[in-house]
Amino acid sequence: MAAGIFLLDVVTPESTLFSHDVRSIVLRSSDGELTVLDGHTPLVTDVTAGTVKVATDEDETLRLAVHGGYIRVDTGHGVNLDPLERPTRDALLKNATGAKSPDVKPADAKPADDSIATRVTLLASAAEFGDEIDVERARRAKEAAEELVEALKATVAAAGSTSVAVGSSGSSAGDSGSSGADLGSSADPGSTLSAMTPEQLELADAQAALRRAEVRLDAAGAD
Repeated sequence: MAAGIFLLDVVTPESTLFSHDVRSIVLRSSDGELTVLDGHTPLVTDVTAGTVKVATDEDETLRLAVHGGYIRVDTGHGVNLDPLERPTRDALLKNATGAKSPDVKPADAKPADDSIATRVTLLASAAEFGDEIDVERARRAKEAAEELVEALKATVAAAGSTSVAVGSSGSSAGDSGSSGADLGSSADPGSTLSAMTPEQLELADAQAALRRAEVRLDAAGAD
């Protein structure tokens, strides 16, 4: 493999979304922004919800909406560089619109050798290409979520429960909102959730829906 190029796999529970040679990947983890290049130190870390930017080996920039997950970087001698078998993007779109089964793109065999190479695997709970996002639908979802969040905030405040952390809303990627602490920042998220009232849980769900819509719009390059 040419210098400066490495293999990136983007995998969701439903499919292998992407498996291709790339030059870089930029994302956010709980520790901040992370840029991975060829030869990056091996690591495993979380990926927070946001836009992931990928520069391919063909100098194309891809934007993906990723709704959380993990990334693994393997760098060393004899790293397997065979791309995963995956549906093509056109086949994925056909499948999403009701096709019985996607066409599968065969993997191009790349014999492993003893040279140092890098392979990155992004395991996403959900992900989609920015240029395939229905922007108008995402905007409607954002507006509906914003209205629901404001209504539920009033309900929670009226119940005198605003002191319990219920997550953030209306903020950009990686920022905290003014409505309370991020649930994910708790040392024991399970105990935080168990202490929340039904109204607070509903508010947290609405804020999560708002965050998903914001991520999708950002990945699509929409305001």
